[in-house]
Amino acid sequence: MLISNMKKLLYLLLFILSNAAFGQDLMTYKDCLELALKRKFDLKTAVNSNQIAP
Repeated sequence: MLISNMKKLLYLLLFILSNAAFGQDLMTYKDCLELALKRKFDLKTAVNSNQIAP
């Protein structure tokens, strides 16, 4: 019984540590928009034309 509980605890710790080690950073809306503008020329053109339009 004790070994079974220790195994469960070990698996839980490994799961938590693996998520912490390989987790991704959170991005804000502004970060997402900047990344999209860098990667998509069409989106950049649309944003620029929208800013110029009255």
